Amino acid sequence: MKMSKMKADVQALLFLLPFLAIYLLFTIWPMLKGVEMSFYKWSLIHKMEYLGLSNYEKLWQDQEFWASVGHSFILLAMSALQYWLNNRKGADDA
Repeated sequence: MKMSKMKADVQALLFLLPFLAIYLLFTIWPMLKGVEMSFYKWSLIHKMEYLGLSNYEKLWQDQEFWASVGHSFILLAMSALQYWLNNRKGADDA
């Protein structure tokens, strides 16, 4: 009985491997490369120059960044309010 459980687990893993490979290749790896590239000054023409955290220091001081963060929170609050109102109305009808 234990051997058939292990065989089923191996079979399930074999079915998952193609998905995991594609997920790692097209989702995880580009995200990690993006984080790595954020530490460099980079263009397609010039060689990459390591800047460390200076890109993030600029980001924290950028007014447009903070405006976009504020807009994102407003959108989040409006979406949450709409979700809450729609579900509340549905609960009253039932």
